Amino acid sequence: MRRGAVSSAPNNRAIRAASAEIPSAPGAIPVFGHSLQFQRKALRFLETLPAYGDLVRIRLGTRGALVVCDPELTAQMLRQDRVFDKRGGFIPPQREFAGENLVNYCYDEHRGPRRIMQPAFQNSRMSDYAKIMNRTVDDVLGSWRDGQVVDLQAEMYRIAINIVYSALMGVTVPIQTMRQLVVNLRYKNRGLLARVFMPAWHAWLTKIPSPANRRYRRAVRQSTAMADEIFATLRPDACPDTLAAMLFESRATSSARPHNGGHLSDAAIRRNLGIFVLAGSDTTANSLAWSLHLLGQNPDSLDRARAELDGVLDGNMATFDDLARLSYLENVFAETLRLYPPSWIANRQTTSDARLGRYFIPAGTTIFWSPYLLHRRADLFPDPERFVPDRWAGQPLTGRASAGSFVPFSLGPRKCIGDSFARIEALLVLAAVLSRWDLQPVNPASVEAHAGSLLTPRNIAMRITARTRSPKSGDR
Repeated sequence: MRRGAVSSAPNNRAIRAASAEIPSAPGAIPVFGHSLQFQRKALRFLETLPAYGDLVRIRLGTRGALVVCDPELTAQMLRQDRVFDKRGGFIPPQREFAGENLVNYCYDEHRGPRRIMQPAFQNSRMSDYAKIMNRTVDDVLGSWRDGQVVDLQAEMYRIAINIVYSALMGVTVPIQTMRQLVVNLRYKNRGLLARVFMPAWHAWLTKIPSPANRRYRRAVRQSTAMADEIFATLRPDACPDTLAAMLFESRATSSARPHNGGHLSDAAIRRNLGIFVLAGSDTTANSLAWSLHLLGQNPDSLDRARAELDGVLDGNMATFDDLARLSYLENVFAETLRLYPPSWIANRQTTSDARLGRYFIPAGTTIFWSPYLLHRRADLFPDPERFVPDRWAGQPLTGRASAGSFVPFSLGPRKCIGDSFARIEALLVLAAVLSRWDLQPVNPASVEAHAGSLLTPRNIAMRITARTRSPKSGDR
């Protein structure tokens, strides 16, 4: 069998005998294992693991797990979603916040709902989505004032949340609701990681009424309540030709879980619309904030992006048709996703005995994979800590993705359903911001990456100054 192949393993004794031994990461602490490293210096810990092997054993409290450090093995695992499924002891904290949904459905629950939702993300719809995105960006940037200091992450959340609601549900979010959603998303990001990597015997700490636990619980309650309130206003005739309308058309009231090819109950529809708000705004907003921060730290790259925008757009807002000519801006976004992939770590669990490359993996094994780990490997990306958009020049992203070395949107049957939507949104937002505004970091040394449920920037305040040449509003 070639290296990287995945197979079922019925003859366990023979396969075990022929399997390579999986090395263990050093530094495990009695009782806690590697949990403290994950909670305190997760990114640095991940970067050290490839030195020990393609597949490395770690311990989180009393629970053992594996970390895939090789791109080919990662790709093979992600393509085999029946064997390497989304289940296990590390998934429940995610379901606590957002319930069961397309992102965390197990294999036998995932295919039907995905087929229902897929038409909402076909390429033929992207041009219409781009017009909605531009109107939202125009509204938010129109509220900025010359000389103002903005919380860049919060402003990108404002844009992303409104785009998701407008494009996928046909509704406008009240300003107060939007502000509270931003707060709740931040508390969720900070609290979820501790619950995922905390040793099982130590989980009682999440129950004590500490300020952090109270904020997290409040964020869960309020997010659920706001999602329910918005869902109650949705009607198929009021949001035609949207994702929400497609879900309504598939409605089934006999079960709260997907069944019979993917029919969904009201509760399942509500949970799935909620996860699109969370995932669609969380990931894009943070990627946009990182992109603008990185450009602010690299003046040459900023000048090149602006020169491309001025030459292509001639003072207009970018449209869907313009995006193919914004190659350098796309390279900027790709390099941002390489350095700071929002979903920096995820896990799968084997549903049966399996073989991954040279290794035998018993049923019930938890396996972590990390875009951050792969994207920071120097053998895959020379000088990996540097922001170098030109490393993507002439290199199709799909090739890197299929090889498993560039996987910000995952890979295989569970690849992010909204990857094209997110890419188009990011390019349109970056084009609008960079064309209209100069952004000066207020205290760039204080900006740091926080590895919560997503890889988010902290302390990213910028002073905005209007550019002399401002793009024309509206669609061309």
